[in-house]
Amino acid sequence: MSRRIAACLACVFLLLGLSHGFGLEMPPNPFEEEAPETLLDLQVGDADVSLFATGDWSTGVGLGLGYAFARDATGNRIVYPNHPFPGLAPVPFFNRVGITISLWVLERYFLEAEVSDELAQSTLLLGYAGAPDDFVQSVLIGNAGIDMGAYPYLGFGDDTGAVGQDAAGAVALFATERSEHEVMLRFSASEGESLTYTMGGVVSESAVDVAEYQRGRHFVLPDGSITSLVIYQEAGDGPYTDGVGRHYRTVDLNSEVVVSLADGTLAFHEAPDSRVAVYYEVNGTSVGDDTLGTAAFFGLTGGIPDEADPIDFSFTTIGDLL
Repeated sequence: MSRRIAACLACVFLLLGLSHGFGLEMPPNPFEEEAPETLLDLQVGDADVSLFATGDWSTGVGLGLGYAFARDATGNRIVYPNHPFPGLAPVPFFNRVGITISLWVLERYFLEAEVSDELAQSTLLLGYAGAPDDFVQSVLIGNAGIDMGAYPYLGFGDDTGAVGQDAAGAVALFATERSEHEVMLRFSASEGESLTYTMGGVVSESAVDVAEYQRGRHFVLPDGSITSLVIYQEAGDGPYTDGVGRHYRTVDLNSEVVVSLADGTLAFHEAPDSRVAVYYEVNGTSVGDDTLGTAAFFGLTGGIPDEADPIDFSFTTIGDLL
């Protein structure tokens, strides 16, 4: 009798266990719910996302027109329309864009882009800004602002390359309670440089646009192979005077001009602000002699120098050029 009661009680507990799922509940299926599409679900306007934009955009139209007036060999005035003049080059349309966009996430990660109408001047910078007590203080990757601090006996120059554009690369700053560490990888294009020496001095070269003028600096004398040269510049207290009473001083050939006696050329370091006169000799023969200046100048055809009409230089024939 007791065995039957025990067996019945065992059956009751077994039935209760089955009804309540004791020991028979199935584990959850991990594939029933899909994983999130993104690690961080953020939108512009949230407290952890900031977007800044600043810049300007200008558009306009410009026009330049120049006229040149001259006289031909007979003294008649000639007008040259649409003559190119420095600073008056036609600019039918211009468009200037300069916009900077900065995006910050969690006040740590940022992206900054600067867009310009010239693609070569546009910049892109990715970075991380750590908290004051973080080991990683900052990380920058891009083509602008890649630079390190100044250290004794170690310098990297500014963050622009040899061609004047921002250098691309990456830089990181790490800090502990006792030390700071910087690591930089930067690509800076380099250009070759050269120096040209002549007559004991260094020649300074500069590229000048064809539309720009340098008046009163560069001269070609009627002759080469010059053996003696003196340059005079008008000065109020100069010791030399001309036939009408103007005073002149001598020009220092070593510090004020660059002279080539073989080619008969001279160039002033700075354009003189008064009259300049030149006296030279070729093997003892003075400038102005009929034997010098052979085919040194051209006559004018329609107000334009004509190389098919060479004129010998002398004080008696120079009037043909005016």
